[in-house]
Amino acid sequence: MAIAPDVRRIALIRAPGADVHSPAEILAGQLGLRPVSPGNLFRRHVQHRTPQGLVALQHMNGGRLVPDELIVDLLAETLSNAKSGWVLAGFPRRVEQAELLAERGHPPEMAVELTITPDEVDVSHWATVTGRPPDERRAQLAASIADYRETAEPLRAHYRRRGILRNTSAYGGPEEVADRIRTLLAG
Repeated sequence: MAIAPDVRRIALIRAPGADVHSPAEILAGQLGLRPVSPGNLFRRHVQHRTPQGLVALQHMNGGRLVPDELIVDLLAETLSNAKSGWVLAGFPRRVEQAELLAERGHPPEMAVELTITPDEVDVSHWATVTGRPPDERRAQLAASIADYRETAEPLRAHYRRRGILRNTSAYGGPEEVADRIRTLLAG
């Protein structure tokens, strides 16, 4: 399958319950791109007590969200070093973050939304971890997905206006999801 050679910066955005990290790793490996997980990047900075990690930790310990500027600055450094391109897993989540990425010189060339319904999510493993019954977890997940659909619309509209938004199902194994994304890349 021919991949559009000019698409080297891909953002995978997701609904709650959709695995974005495994398909991002697989896709990046298949295409020779760097997988980038903002959460993992943050944890490394906090763990290594970098100046940015310490600032982030102050916000988190104070019960505040880490400012978008700090998040994007951390990402921008990593994305700049990904000379062959990147697959960004689960970011951005809001238009403001997308705009900051673009201002820092790292707009995605394609944004792929991974969608899923509550019935498609396997919540049985969460019941073991949380001690809550799967039905209770499924109801919570359904509410989170409904909230996501509403709050994510501005981000979808942002990427739709730029002509780079694509959608695919997050249902199935990570290899299946990565294959569907590759099909989108092929055009």
